[in-house]
Amino acid sequence: MYQSAFGLYEAKYLYKAKSMENGDEVVGALLGCSPFFYIATVEAMKEMCVDELNDGKVENLKLTRVLDWSIEKLK
Repeated sequence: MYQSAFGLYEAKYLYKAKSMENGDEVVGALLGCSPFFYIATVEAMKEMCVDELNDGKVENLKLTRVLDWSIEKLK
């Protein structure tokens, strides 16, 4: 389980890594498309909107680009 300011989450699909922008550690769902990797942070997912009427189109989800060597699966 992962505890954030937003609640308690199962760590099954969560990763942590360092942000390329400022080196801060971020936690969230990993989206990999080599050579770049992104994390949709738990905080960012709280702000997203999924439009179920338009094939699940996702809006308002800010991705954080992360350093590939810093990616670790949360346990």
